[in-house]
Amino acid sequence: MTAPAKPPAKLRDFSRPPGALRHQDVVDEGPTLAEVGRALGVSRERVRQLETSALRKVADALRARGFGPDDFLD
Repeated sequence: MTAPAKPPAKLRDFSRPPGALRHQDVVDEGPTLAEVGRALGVSRERVRQLETSALRKVADALRARGFGPDDFLD
Protein backbone atom coordinates (compact mmCIF):
# COMPACT_ATOMS: atom_id res chain seq x y z
CA MET A 1 0.00 0.00 0.00
CA THR A 2 1.42 3.40 -0.93
CA ALA A 3 1.23 6.56 1.13
CA PRO A 4 -1.69 8.87 0.38
CA ALA A 5 -1.03 11.70 -2.03
CA LYS A 6 -0.35 15.14 -0.58
CA PRO A 7 -3.49 17.34 -0.64
CA PRO A 8 -3.54 20.05 -3.31
CA ALA A 9 -1.86 23.27 -2.18
CA LYS A 10 -4.98 25.25 -3.16
CA LEU A 11 -6.98 23.86 -0.23
CA ARG A 12 -6.55 25.91 2.92
CA ASP A 13 -4.80 24.04 5.71
CA PHE A 14 -7.92 24.31 7.90
CA SER A 15 -10.08 22.57 5.29
CA ARG A 16 -7.89 19.45 5.16
CA PRO A 17 -8.05 17.87 8.64
CA PRO A 18 -11.76 17.00 8.96
CA GLY A 19 -11.75 14.77 5.89
CA ALA A 20 -8.36 13.36 6.76
CA LEU A 21 -9.41 12.60 10.31
CA ARG A 22 -12.85 11.25 9.41
CA HIS A 23 -11.68 9.03 6.54
CA GLN A 24 -8.45 7.62 7.96
CA ASP A 25 -9.50 4.04 7.47
CA VAL A 26 -12.16 3.15 4.93
CA VAL A 27 -12.95 -0.15 6.65
CA ASP A 28 -13.35 1.36 10.12
CA GLU A 29 -15.96 4.05 10.66
CA GLY A 30 -13.33 6.34 12.16
CA PRO A 31 -13.88 9.12 14.66
CA THR A 32 -17.22 10.88 15.02
CA LEU A 33 -17.81 14.49 14.03
CA ALA A 34 -17.76 15.39 17.73
CA GLU A 35 -14.38 13.67 18.25
CA VAL A 36 -12.86 15.46 15.26
CA GLY A 37 -14.37 18.74 16.47
CA ARG A 38 -12.79 18.32 19.91
CA ALA A 39 -9.41 17.58 18.32
CA LEU A 40 -9.66 20.72 16.16
CA GLY A 41 -11.35 22.92 18.73
CA VAL A 42 -14.49 23.47 16.66
CA SER A 43 -18.10 22.28 16.79
CA ARG A 44 -19.22 19.06 15.14
CA GLU A 45 -21.44 21.16 12.84
CA ARG A 46 -18.37 23.10 11.66
CA VAL A 47 -16.57 19.80 11.02
CA ARG A 48 -19.56 18.62 8.98
CA GLN A 49 -19.51 21.88 6.97
CA LEU A 50 -15.77 21.62 6.32
CA GLU A 51 -16.08 17.96 5.31
CA THR A 52 -18.92 18.75 2.90
CA SER A 53 -16.94 21.61 1.38
CA ALA A 54 -13.78 19.50 0.99
CA LEU A 55 -15.69 16.61 -0.62
CA ARG A 56 -17.41 19.03 -3.00
CA LYS A 57 -14.01 20.48 -4.01
CA VAL A 58 -12.65 17.00 -4.70
CA ALA A 59 -15.73 16.03 -6.73
CA ASP A 60 -15.56 19.28 -8.73
CA ALA A 61 -11.85 18.75 -9.44
CA LEU A 62 -12.48 15.19 -10.63
CA ARG A 63 -15.38 16.29 -12.87
CA ALA A 64 -13.19 19.05 -14.33
CA ARG A 65 -10.65 16.38 -15.28
CA GLY A 66 -13.28 14.30 -17.04
CA PHE A 67 -14.04 11.73 -14.36
CA GLY A 68 -17.59 10.63 -13.67
CA PRO A 69 -19.32 8.45 -11.06
CA ASP A 70 -18.99 5.33 -13.20
CA ASP A 71 -15.20 5.69 -13.30
CA PHE A 72 -14.95 4.59 -9.67
CA LEU A 73 -17.32 1.64 -9.64
CA ASP A 74 -16.12 -1.91 -10.26
